[in-house]
Amino acid sequence: MAAVYIGIDVAKDHLDVAIAGSDIVSRFKNSAEGATELVAFLRSHAPTLTVLESTGGYERRVFMALVNAGLTTSRINPKRSRDFARSLGKLAKTDRIDAKMLALYGERCRPAATTPRPEHIDVIEALVTRRRQLQKMITQERNRLETAAPTTSASIRIVLGCLRNELKKNGGALRDAIRHTKCSEDAARLQSVPGVGPVLTAVLLSMLPELGTLDRKQIAALAGVAPLHRESGTLNGQRKIFGGRPGVRAVLFMAAIATIRVNAKLRAIYARLRARGKPAKVAIVACMRKLLCILNTMTRNKTTWIAEPTP
Repeated sequence: MAAVYIGIDVAKDHLDVAIAGSDIVSRFKNSAEGATELVAFLRSHAPTLTVLESTGGYERRVFMALVNAGLTTSRINPKRSRDFARSLGKLAKTDRIDAKMLALYGERCRPAATTPRPEHIDVIEALVTRRRQLQKMITQERNRLETAAPTTSASIRIVLGCLRNELKKNGGALRDAIRHTKCSEDAARLQSVPGVGPVLTAVLLSMLPELGTLDRKQIAALAGVAPLHRESGTLNGQRKIFGGRPGVRAVLFMAAIATIRVNAKLRAIYARLRARGKPAKVAIVACMRKLLCILNTMTRNKTTWIAEPTP
């Protein structure tokens, strides 16, 4: 029996479904009823793999419907499918074209099936996302306050006060979510490292679930803290970090700065690199990578932090 690969382009109101090798694109409503009809449609074709994109939550209902129906489904980063389409010279972008490209991506690239995450991890990620949004709005209001007219500065201060209060509530909600869920043991293990707090813990648990399952090079690359070569012919460019998961990398950067101050091991690494003439940012990135590798090893071995004896 020939393998069947299906791509689903998810929009707010509808789902476009394409089968690799076919020009026919079917459309279903992005609703509970539409998901039921879609499952029946897919079962009639016995797909080997169904591919859809992460679209900020609009895909959640249909993804869970497919998984609950026992259909092998892969939820991928939209950038992957877009880069794949560009590599084929497909620059036009419509819902129908995207569905066909997703089906072709599944056939050519065979992405791994996506396993649904536990509900408590989704709760933590939602709080982490909201925290990032609040911090962004606070920064925007602070910038506006610097050049605000006297008639508007009072309004900005009121909004800033509300946002800071919400940020404080968010921090409490994050701690409670970590403390009262099945991942409390993992969280306690991570927070045993001096400098690792609830925010980094929540980010790692929700946005880097591979922690503890990969080796140090793989986890560094996945988080986007592995320096990548830039060489071509006679060009030997400076190695830089990019790619990976920017949400994890941003929080890890701030955590590394805090950890350098209170963690003797990372402070020694930072001091050694600076003494060798490395720029401060390069030294911090090295500490980010070291901190992540430490946490990865601790998670894999289910061990807690052991402080080195003071000489």
